[in-house]
Amino acid sequence: MIKETLKKLRDVRAEGCVSILLPTHRTHPDNKRDFILLRNMLHEAKERLLQDYDKRQVPETLANLEDLAERIDPRYNLDGLAIYLNEDICEYVRLPMPVEPRVILDKTFATRDLLRALNQIENYYILRLSEHEAHLFGAFTDRIIDECIVNDFPHINGLYTTNTLKASYPMVQENYHKEYLNRIDKDLQQVLREDPGGVIIAGADRNYHYFMEVTDNKEPIIGHLPGNWDEETLVNLARESWKLVQYYIDKEGEKAMEHIGQAISQNRLITSLGDIWAAIQKGKGETLYVEKGYFQPAILENGLVITVDHADQPDVVPDLVDEMIEALLSFGGNVSFLEDGALDEFGRIALKVRY
Repeated sequence: MIKETLKKLRDVRAEGCVSILLPTHRTHPDNKRDFILLRNMLHEAKERLLQDYDKRQVPETLANLEDLAERIDPRYNLDGLAIYLNEDICEYVRLPMPVEPRVILDKTFATRDLLRALNQIENYYILRLSEHEAHLFGAFTDRIIDECIVNDFPHINGLYTTNTLKASYPMVQENYHKEYLNRIDKDLQQVLREDPGGVIIAGADRNYHYFMEVTDNKEPIIGHLPGNWDEETLVNLARESWKLVQYYIDKEGEKAMEHIGQAISQNRLITSLGDIWAAIQKGKGETLYVEKGYFQPAILENGLVITVDHADQPDVVPDLVDEMIEALLSFGGNVSFLEDGALDEFGRIALKVRY
């Protein structure tokens, strides 16, 4: 869902594109407050549309605003909500992470939070493997969000032989078991193609090692939780899996800082906002490193970047970082989101250039 929405929005260039982002809550009674915040932000979006456009210019967008107020049910909220509207588009996406509340009116949609969600290691899968069955769960931090009932998940192992002689040969049983795991992997890879994420495998060493032999893509596998987890509670499963994810996040952060250090030694790191923007516009950007919570309104004037404090001033780009990400991706660059504070010495953002 997130991936498809991102593809749909990324290339839109039109007047009156409205992006609304707000933090939400998964449980009652906190999610009752979400409805009030949503109403207020939809009202703010309407006021800003009517301030910048004549009512006759944006009738469909205004109608979409009214429609969304009735369509979004707070009982199904996750940790964030992203809404995108113009005269042709009326989309909303529930996000497995909190976002900064903001209303943005621009010629493009603010999609960085969708990209961040796709690259959010904290949003991951747990594949619980046993000899007889396999279950796939979607998780965020130390919580399981839901069980994935998709493709053939949950898998039941129906591969065995009733031939007593064949069953007596360990190699025959091993081949059956590997084929069972291979089928699980095929369905897992299909899930990851549609909705990427890291995977923690929970299961006995034998199942894990066989799975790693047959998998078509080892890259998404970010950790192994050994043992039999069939009888454990999902609460315990998520809590122990999250410890492995945290370890992986720390290691990835260390790798990113090593890459930044290498870029410095090669004189390929840019940290000035103006220089970063200019390099990206020329297609020179390779990897943009940015803190998750860094947003920067700015005015772009005659090739210069002038930062401002508020996004609702005239001629202000609401979030220059979002514009940088969009431009960088169009040139085939990459984005690495780091924890807040990781890039303090660089002003919270840095670009590694290709040359």
